[in-house]
Amino acid sequence: MNETILLTGFGPFGSHERNPSGEGADLLADQVLDAEGFRLVTATLPVQLEAATALLQELISEHAPSAIIASGIHKDPAGCYQVELLAKNELQYDEVPDIDGNLIQDAQVEAEGPPQVVSTLPLAKIKIALESAGFQTELSEDAGRHVCNAVFYWLARQEVPAGFLHVPPTSAPQEVARALRVAAIVTAGRLVERRVEV
Repeated sequence: MNETILLTGFGPFGSHERNPSGEGADLLADQVLDAEGFRLVTATLPVQLEAATALLQELISEHAPSAIIASGIHKDPAGCYQVELLAKNELQYDEVPDIDGNLIQDAQVEAEGPPQVVSTLPLAKIKIALESAGFQTELSEDAGRHVCNAVFYWLARQEVPAGFLHVPPTSAPQEVARALRVAAIVTAGRLVERRVEV
């Protein structure tokens, strides 16, 4: 099987000189999920919406992934891993700029797009698998209004199954990599199951 799953995180921004989401994703580059046979393709996205979606479009065109699992950091250092359920068509960051220094108020990710979109990954199974692997997790219905939410919204509007995982900002990259691998294994298994069902 030559299929791929794309895993992404973000690079540094604001006061975050390092971003464990991007570092964690990159630790999994070119790994193969043995049982499922999917190859993992990884990328670190810039914290700037247009640049991030342009890179994602290139990656989708080049690798034609069967699924995409994006990740980023949330605000709470002591928080858990948040499996995001939905993204909103809202942009609102007036305190923490993107890497180009942009601050945005009361904007939309996509003009005239739906007010919200949902993840198309097997979220319940991912949550259970993460908890079984020792991660504290929760299903979240609020991905924020920063670039994380916007990228999640953009991905959910593509044809490929996609979703988003928020990780604590103090996570070790190795732990983020382990969480993303767990999510990828569950996602790959569900993709295979669906083909059998058809």
